[in-house]
Amino acid sequence: MPPNDGPAAATRARVALGDISKRPEHNKAIGQLGKPLEPAKKALAKPRDNLANAFETLAVPSKEVDKVDIPDVQDAQSVVPYLQEIHDHYRKSEAIHLAASTYITKQEDINEKMRAILIDWLVEVHLKFKLMPETLYLTVNLIDRYLEKEKIKRSHLQLVGVTAMFISSKYEEIYAPECRDFVYISDKAYTREQILKMEGDMLSKLNFQLTTPNSLLFLKRFVKVAGVHANPRTKTDLLANYLVELTLQDYKMLKYLPSQIAAAATYLSLKTMGANPWSSELQQHTCYTEAAILPCVRDMNQLHKNAAANNLQAVRKKYAQEKHGSVSGIPPVEIAP
Repeated sequence: MPPNDGPAAATRARVALGDISKRPEHNKAIGQLGKPLEPAKKALAKPRDNLANAFETLAVPSKEVDKVDIPDVQDAQSVVPYLQEIHDHYRKSEAIHLAASTYITKQEDINEKMRAILIDWLVEVHLKFKLMPETLYLTVNLIDRYLEKEKIKRSHLQLVGVTAMFISSKYEEIYAPECRDFVYISDKAYTREQILKMEGDMLSKLNFQLTTPNSLLFLKRFVKVAGVHANPRTKTDLLANYLVELTLQDYKMLKYLPSQIAAAATYLSLKTMGANPWSSELQQHTCYTEAAILPCVRDMNQLHKNAAANNLQAVRKKYAQEKHGSVSGIPPVEIAP
């Protein structure tokens, strides 16, 4: 039937999408036989308070809270009810996406020293771009995993490095550097097309698996358990971060799991600062005995001792800054063999 274009149609009130004020059926509550609904402003009174109450309800766990997490119970972002499950998952998955500690022997044109030089330079790039700490750790992980699967020429090692940081930035950062920024920072040694081609190859070789627990993630938990995490940050916390970051350049530290490196850094920073290095709480939360982490502690302490004489100084200079507590100037402690 054709539409009615007469005068009655012309004067008919138009109902906009979402305008329910002119629909009789919406002026009555369902099942209340003509009783009008409460005004919307009463029904939606103090929406922010209602939302806050909802989050507070979610944040209260049904089981006993570890004393370490009690201060964060009302903080929804701390996800206290799920922390144990989250960290259990981290421990189960940390070894899945790690490069073998022997992979460099399969490379014909690069070696451990070249890897260390690359990472030292990437630490400087990371600082230049003011990126998140997590971006640096993921970058190193991607480099090692890619080099484990692919033989490359030394002329392409820097390309692997900038591409890994390019990918990591897009994964971790809110405002990631653009491809042209990495072309510039590498002094135009590689073109935009080369970086994008390497990006595709790297992601394909790694099967697009980017999510993996790193030592920084574990360290954040362990220093909290140790009671040295605060705002402003303590020297012990910053020293532990410095020690963990030193391990990124040293290929030999790949033989340790990320959680072992984090536990060793916590132990060594506490001992260096004159505190009890290994409490029962730390043993419980890390699942490591003191004896289990001592080999890693000794290797890490040797890195600390050698740092001043090392030609690669990016990490040491970074932690010499006041905002990082100038902790790279703290002398290393003696660890019994």
